Amino acid sequence: MTNVQVLIAIVLLQQGFFGLVWLGAAWLRLARRPALHWGATTLLLAAGMALLIERDAIGPWAGRALPYVVNVLAFAVARRGIQRFARLRVTDAEHAGVVALTAAAVVASVAGVVDPAVARVAGTAGMAWSLLRGGAELVRGLRREFGALAAWACSVPLWLIAALLALRGASPLWSGHRAGLPLTVDTGVNVALMFAFIALGMMLNAGLCAMVVLRLVRRLQHLSRHDALTGVLNRRGLELALQVEHERLRRYGRPYALVAVDIDSFKRINDTHGHAAGDAVLAGLADTLRGSCRELDRVARTGGEEFCVLLPEADLGAAERAARRLLGEVRARRFDVADGSLRVTVSLGVVVADDRDESPDALWRRVDRALYAAKDGGRDRAVLAAAGASAPQPLAA
Repeated sequence: MTNVQVLIAIVLLQQGFFGLVWLGAAWLRLARRPALHWGATTLLLAAGMALLIERDAIGPWAGRALPYVVNVLAFAVARRGIQRFARLRVTDAEHAGVVALTAAAVVASVAGVVDPAVARVAGTAGMAWSLLRGGAELVRGLRREFGALAAWACSVPLWLIAALLALRGASPLWSGHRAGLPLTVDTGVNVALMFAFIALGMMLNAGLCAMVVLRLVRRLQHLSRHDALTGVLNRRGLELALQVEHERLRRYGRPYALVAVDIDSFKRINDTHGHAAGDAVLAGLADTLRGSCRELDRVARTGGEEFCVLLPEADLGAAERAARRLLGEVRARRFDVADGSLRVTVSLGVVVADDRDESPDALWRRVDRALYAAKDGGRDRAVLAAAGASAPQPLAA
């Protein structure tokens, strides 16, 4: 085997390896649909390389026509996987058109209808088009999720491969060979191209793997800080947000407020209408709380039927207004359940953190005291526990 053929065999093995990696990722349901696309891409590229190695033994149709078509199809599938991963519109008509035009040009070239150079131009153009468009879609779809630097870093190998393919397609201009020297010919240019393809293939697959893993990590972080039923923060997520606001209070003296929310007679809802109805009420209340809060406020589910709203940059007046608004929103809503609809009420405990020396634990004790006072006072009301006050005070409804 020549040096170029050895390098082509290495590319074949490399693509086969990454194909197994992506199929394994799909089996583990890690970005399943994009992984299936990229696994198919690498296996198709490996098949194309195998056809190149055996082109002299298998004849002109399989050895010259099929590699172009297979490789163009591979990059079209890769771009479709990028679109799925980046959550962009899938352009199947465009993919099919690129593959069909390439196949028509290659078949016509091998059949002697058109110049052999047409096959090279069509194949190169088809692959480069999918790569260039796929790189642009990676940047557009992923820069908001992963940042511009990561999106561009993952896209650059696609563009470099496209540039190498364009360089390869233009090789008749300097090689003197009308159809271009075959990639299997042992020349310095072909050796350099194969080394570049090996390096860029490694970079591209590694970058895509990193994106998949990073998305998984972020998903796990989200699940660790959010309640699965309602989608709002869980207790841990709220405590992390509360820590940030407490540090802001200590450093800059900016107050914040906490409003504890407890659904009145929630056990009766479960006993009368079933646990599915109870879940519907919990999810509906979370939506109500989110809808009545500012964008910077944080809603959390801290227990079974208990919620909490963190109000950054809120003084006593802002906390009182927020509590009255929450009471009114909940009273006005009807919660749809399987056997009809029902109304619920909530009890609120309100505290304002404006003392730099008060610990978060002390604040939690204060908000619990206010919530218990609201429930003991008859429910469907808000009670304020001011710092230093001897007893919580009801707020006007």
